[in-house]
Formats: sequence, structure tokens, C-alpha cells
Amino acid sequence: AGYIKIMASGGGTEGTIPGLASYTTEELHAAVHKAHHFHLLTAAHCRAKESMVHAIEAGE
Repeated sequence: AGYIKIMASGGGTEGTIPGLASYTTEELHAAVHKAHHFHLLTAAHCRAKESMVHAIEAGE
């Protein structure tokens, strides 16, 4: 596998809220940085607008 998928907002697991971001930009950036260290790409599953913004900012 060449990717690590990050569930950037809730809704995929019981007890989580689809409209809320699960991680801050800084937390997502740390995940992206670690994935790149292992020559892997990342993909973010986003249901909340805030999580989309965080994912884009983390990938820059």
C-alpha cells in the first residue's frame, strides 16, 4: 500500500459526530510528515468542512 488513510472527521465510528473535525491541522501535519518519512502518501476522509480545511493546510 502506498497510502495511509486518515479519518479526518467523525461519522465512521459509533459515537463520533460527522460534522466535527477529529484532528487539528497540527495533528494532521504530524501524520503527513511521518507518512512521508516512510515514503507513503496520505488521504483524508472528510465529512466536515473544518476537517477539509485542516487536511488541505496539513498537506501544504
